[in-house]
Amino acid sequence: MILGRVLQHAYVTNDIDEACRVMGRRFGVNQLWRPNPQTMSLDDGRNVILHNAHAWIGPIWLELIQPKGGEDALWRDWLPTDKGFAMKFHHLGIHVDTEEEMQTKMAEGQANGLNLALSLTVMGTMARYLDAREDLGHYLEYLYFPDPETVKMPHMPQNMPDWPAPA
Repeated sequence: MILGRVLQHAYVTNDIDEACRVMGRRFGVNQLWRPNPQTMSLDDGRNVILHNAHAWIGPIWLELIQPKGGEDALWRDWLPTDKGFAMKFHHLGIHVDTEEEMQTKMAEGQANGLNLALSLTVMGTMARYLDAREDLGHYLEYLYFPDPETVKMPHMPQNMPDWPAPA
C-alpha cells in the first residue's frame, strides 16, 4: 500500500511569521518550535534553504515551511505568485519503520505512476517525496528515522495539553 501511517501535515507559506500567527489565532496552535532557516543538501548534491516551524497537535506533527532559496521549487511553486500572505496544504508525511519499507513504498509509488520529486538524507534520516498532485492534490512525503526515538521529537511542543507525552 502506497499510503501508510500519517505522521505529519505540512503547509507551505510565503511568510513563516504570519503562518505561525494564523495557526495560533485561528487554530489554537500557540506553541511552535522555530529553528533558524536551514540549508540542506539534497541527495543529488543541490542545496535548498527552508525556514520551518514545527508543533505536535496530538499525534500529528504540524510542519510549516517557507522556501528561502536554492532548489526550493517543490515548495515555492506551490504558492501563488501575487503579493500578500499565503499558506497552502502541501503534503502528508508518512512514517516508515525501515529503509526496506522506504524502498518498497518508493518502488510501489513509481510503479503506480507517482514520480520521485525529491530525495533528502540528513544523518541517516531519509525524506522522499512522491508527486501525488494529479490524484490527491498534494505530495506524499515518506520519513524514515534510523533511531526510533527520533520520531518522538521531544523538543517540539505539544499543543493538546491532555495528550500523553511521547513514551
